[in-house]
Order: sequence, then structure tokens, then C-alpha cells
Amino acid sequence: MEAAAMLSRFADANPTWQTDPDCFHHPGSPLRSFSIGTKAVALLDDTKDDVRIYGFAVDPAERRKGLGRALADSLAARYLGRRLYTAENIAAGLLDPFMCRIGWRRSRLTQSEMVLRLD
Repeated sequence: MEAAAMLSRFADANPTWQTDPDCFHHPGSPLRSFSIGTKAVALLDDTKDDVRIYGFAVDPAERRKGLGRALADSLAARYLGRRLYTAENIAAGLLDPFMCRIGWRRSRLTQSEMVLRLD
């Protein structure tokens, strides 16, 4: 629950409903969180062969100091030999350019967001 609160505070884009930190406030989910103090956080599911990252954020006041890179590298080391990936439905924002800059690559999977007016 603390990780979800950190993700809410640090978000740089409006999350999709599938990755909204409010969805992860319930205890008992298979999600795990990792953080660097109260400055960087990752929320992920490591119950399958591949590790799916649902949230990854750094406190805006602490960005560009290497914390995001340190957290990503720590996750890669912890799950050595396992594929780590972010959900294709993470909202557009700083995460994608950051991950590309540190050497992760974009999947061919994408998701389109659609809106239906109900009035």
C-alpha cells in the first residue's frame, strides 16, 4: 500500500485504469514492491516466468540523480535470467524515454486508448 501511495505521488502521467496505483491498495495481491528509501519505487508481479512491472517512479525532486537507473539495475540483478517488462498499457510519460535511455527496448505490443461518450 505504501508503494502504491508513492507511485501516486510520483506519477508524471495519468495512469490507465489497469495501472492506476489506486487499484493496488488492497493487501493480499501477488504484487511486490521495491524501493530506494522514499525516493524511488517499483511495483511488480514476479509470480510467473516473466516479471511484469506495473509501476516504476522516482520522486520528481530526486530525478536525474541515478536513482531510477539504480532501481532498474537492481531489479535486473535480482531477476537475472528472467525477462522484465512493463505493461504495454502504462500511460505515456517519462517512463518510456527513461527506460529506452538506460538500454531497455520497446516491445512491438501496443495498446490504443479509446473514448466513448455516453451522453
